[in-house]
Amino acid sequence: MTFVVVGLAVLGVVLGVHSLLLPFGDDQGLYFYVAREWRHGLVPYRDVFDHKPPGIYVVHRMAQSLFGESLASSKIVELGAVLALGLVATRLVVPRGRRVPRGLYAASATLASLAHYGHFDFWNSYQTEIWYTLFGMAAIAAALHVKALRRAFFVFGLLASLGVLMKPMSVLYSGIGGLVLGWRVLYDGGREGTRARLTGAARSALGLVPWAVLGAGLPLVLVVAYFGAHGAMGAMIDIVVHGNKHYAKAFKNVTTLADVVRLHRDELAFLGVLGQLVVVTTLARVALGAMGRRRELFLRGGLG
Repeated sequence: MTFVVVGLAVLGVVLGVHSLLLPFGDDQGLYFYVAREWRHGLVPYRDVFDHKPPGIYVVHRMAQSLFGESLASSKIVELGAVLALGLVATRLVVPRGRRVPRGLYAASATLASLAHYGHFDFWNSYQTEIWYTLFGMAAIAAALHVKALRRAFFVFGLLASLGVLMKPMSVLYSGIGGLVLGWRVLYDGGREGTRARLTGAARSALGLVPWAVLGAGLPLVLVVAYFGAHGAMGAMIDIVVHGNKHYAKAFKNVTTLADVVRLHRDELAFLGVLGQLVVVTTLARVALGAMGRRRELFLRGGLG
């Protein structure tokens, strides 16, 4: 079994290695350019222009600091994000309090690599979608699995905020995570009766929500402090907020389902791939769990 687990982990990496040889598309080239100039003393929004939130430039800057100013640097980091998304998917499909079947982490990481690199070409890889999806899904996993509710709220808020700093569409995942936390507050207290449960949940929420606000606020405070200290806060607001209003204006022309699909084709494509990953990881969990039970029964029979 150990050989299989190691083999799956290696396969997950191998499936993404070919991406290191692929070129950038327009978006990825801009991310790389902004990050490179940032490393050389210029400040995003104030000195170099692109309209994304700052999270993606931080990722590319870190990638260049670690692996050099090459096309492969951000792709190496993205491969890590793809494999990490597989690990997060594993936590999402395993019920609370249940043990993760042996080999499922490696299998899910490989499935994530196959799903991502099998669906997306160079133009649609290295985008913000992988990052805000990773943080958004991790926020849901934290809301579900972190035992202490205060810590769960704090970690959820922190991860949700990091997702929004990649792309505001991450609020979709934040909404799901918020529902999970609400469900836990409502049912984890062991209170009997609908009225007692609702009253107790409302009181608990008053003490728990500030922890989520604190977690969410930390990255935002750092962003405001950095760009404010470098005289770039006004430029960031102009570009990220006002400059992106054309997206909102585009909704005025949305009259059919085809228009919705056209406006959000990237997000819908990524959600489709993510859905496949979760479904297949669930099937892998069932299969590996059954294999583990048969192995346990076999060993017990042999020892008996």
